[in-house]
Amino acid sequence: MKKLLLSCLAALCLVGCSSTPKEEDLKKTVCTLEDSGVSVNTVFEHDGTKVMKQTNTNTITLSASGMTKEMIEAAAKTASEAYGAIEGVTYSYEFKDDDTFVETTTIDFTAASIADLQSAGIVEAGEADYIGIKETLELNNQNGIECKDAE
Repeated sequence: MKKLLLSCLAALCLVGCSSTPKEEDLKKTVCTLEDSGVSVNTVFEHDGTKVMKQTNTNTITLSASGMTKEMIEAAAKTASEAYGAIEGVTYSYEFKDDDTFVETTTIDFTAASIADLQSAGIVEAGEADYIGIKETLELNNQNGIECKDAE
């Protein structure tokens, strides 16, 4: 299950570089996956080539996922410590009730260092210096994650 959650963040391909477009010019693509009590919703804000920002929200129903509150909380605390040290990355989590856990990770790729993101295991970049939306969506599709442009 942890692998499923991490794959949503790590399923990013990187290529090239260029200037940052204005926020109002960005397109949004939403990717979703539901499996074994886990709902993943990822919003990519991009210019058609590069991902500028990614917001990932995972909602876990503990009773359906087979995970305990203690397991989830330990993983969330570890993630909070690791991600909190990276500029451009914000992470938060909460238990909505005794059976529902929600975590949100936002990555501002215009502020975050690709090297720092690689060191934290968030992306696999090789020598590239930005996230390519086309490659990211292709990889998500290969992993069974449904993506569509936001309206």
